[in-house]
Amino acid sequence: RLEVLREEMCVLVVLSFLTLAQGWQPPFGVNSWHTTLTNIGFRPDLAALYSPRGGWIERGNVVVLRADAADAAEGVRGFETKETEEAWQESNTFLTLKTKEAVLRAQLVEVQENIQHALKEDPLSIGIVGFGKFGQFLATHFIKEGNKVSVLSRSDRADQAAVLGAEYFSWEESDDKSRGPTEFFSQSHLDVVLISVSISTFELVMRELPFHLLSEPPIGRHPKGVLVVDVLSVKVHPRRVLRDWAPSGCDIVCSHPMFGPESGRDSWKDLPFVFEKVKVQNKERVERFLSIFETKGCTMVEMDAVEHDTAAANSQFATHLVGRLLEQLNLRPTRIDTKGFRTMLALKDSVAGDSFDLFYGLYKYNPNAPETLFLLRKALVDLEWRLKDMESSDRSSHLGLLEQGKLPK
Repeated sequence: RLEVLREEMCVLVVLSFLTLAQGWQPPFGVNSWHTTLTNIGFRPDLAALYSPRGGWIERGNVVVLRADAADAAEGVRGFETKETEEAWQESNTFLTLKTKEAVLRAQLVEVQENIQHALKEDPLSIGIVGFGKFGQFLATHFIKEGNKVSVLSRSDRADQAAVLGAEYFSWEESDDKSRGPTEFFSQSHLDVVLISVSISTFELVMRELPFHLLSEPPIGRHPKGVLVVDVLSVKVHPRRVLRDWAPSGCDIVCSHPMFGPESGRDSWKDLPFVFEKVKVQNKERVERFLSIFETKGCTMVEMDAVEHDTAAANSQFATHLVGRLLEQLNLRPTRIDTKGFRTMLALKDSVAGDSFDLFYGLYKYNPNAPETLFLLRKALVDLEWRLKDMESSDRSSHLGLLEQGKLPK
């Protein structure tokens, strides 16, 4: 029985592969089945066994052989008891499911490879506004994936852009206006404009820079405009600003890569990428942009901005808050540090690497942050009072024992 099941599993896998990978259609009829299975290497007796008069069933893209009543009557699949038959049916169902699982996994791998090939065959042109640490981090990965990248920077980072292979534009308009914001936003090949500036300056940037040029269709630009993306650590604020200030012809995606140059230095696999499709006209372009992160292994999380900020107040802001508190304590490693203490030092050092401007932005532009700060302050006061209560109880207990003469004076 086990031998038969193993051979049946092998037949299913081979026929499924032929159907999916080569577009082969299973033959009808006993003789056709027998010839086909013999030609691909099965013993003649097994080929005869798996050439059922009942033909075959196609379930989705999976080929399943179907035995008929005559086979069972001839003892090919005879069972001693009903329990044995039920056990065989259960095993057969499980094997069929495992076959389908294997086929689907193979299909998924093929689809993912096709997506990567499509992205490389027709790369995006991405303009990055803000070329600080995070902007450079994203530009590096975008270029590695074959995308064309141009950057607009307030500080002079032309050398860094040249090293990465990105086209550089200065924040300040030059005399001939050839390499400033006007030229940057007038690029006809732009597919995406990604804004990587601080939370506190985001609205000012949207007001001051000539984003309106994105709605003016120069020769060669897609008729549905440009996709505008933010990567801020808060989401309600940039969603409101983009709705107010992004040109009407542009698509809008609010995103938050939950990683940075340190945590995402070696790999993006399983790192969360949160996004909300605020406004979408050109669906393919949006999916192509999101696929950059998906194909690099990110865990893609589509989430409303309000839900994001509620969750982030209890995770990201709280993490920065505690890290800043630990930094104020001026903690230093010792030779006898516990694992827990080393974890605290790692948190302190991680937060210390970020600017205070980021911390302020997380507080000011996340409506849930003040409540988190209040709850932390309240928790600290509550803990202090519990300690004082226990200390007072210990003192009262000690005095009582002294009065009873149970402790030496």
